[in-house]
Amino acid sequence: DTFKPLKEFQNYGPLVNSEFYTGWFDSWSKSHQTLSTDTFLQAMKSLWEYQSNVNINMYLVHGGTSFAFWSGGGSGSGSGRKRRMTYVTTGYSFDSLLTEAGDITNKYMRVRQFIARVRNKKLLPVPRNTTKTAYGRVLLDKRYRFQYEPSHEMALQSRLPQ
Repeated sequence: DTFKPLKEFQNYGPLVNSEFYTGWFDSWSKSHQTLSTDTFLQAMKSLWEYQSNVNINMYLVHGGTSFAFWSGGGSGSGSGRKRRMTYVTTGYSFDSLLTEAGDITNKYMRVRQFIARVRNKKLLPVPRNTTKTAYGRVLLDKRYRFQYEPSHEMALQSRLPQ
């Protein structure tokens, strides 16, 4: 019973899943993380069938980008100086319903249809995805020295994120 601890503390009011994950973040040198739409919808269905006052807050609906050194990381494995950190990529889509560019995904369309059916709502038109273009090569000719530079001793080396 997912909501048992909440009901023991507060036996009234709505039941809220405040971070219902649409997927998971990507880490450097790891495979791209995805969550199948069928799995996501089954979990969503089980929550809504649990009780009529269950509320779901999806995390994330829209992907985004972290800048500079704000993308975060985990403690990784090992201990002491041999500990290898795991670093989160700056793009965090979490396999979300909308891409980082705001484009509609198949997952979005299926979740939208599911919610409309469960909540008996009429669907409104969906805007088209924006047209993308290539801007060509950008030459970076200036450098900036950061006040804080991360230690490269424990950095993972990877030619490309995987």
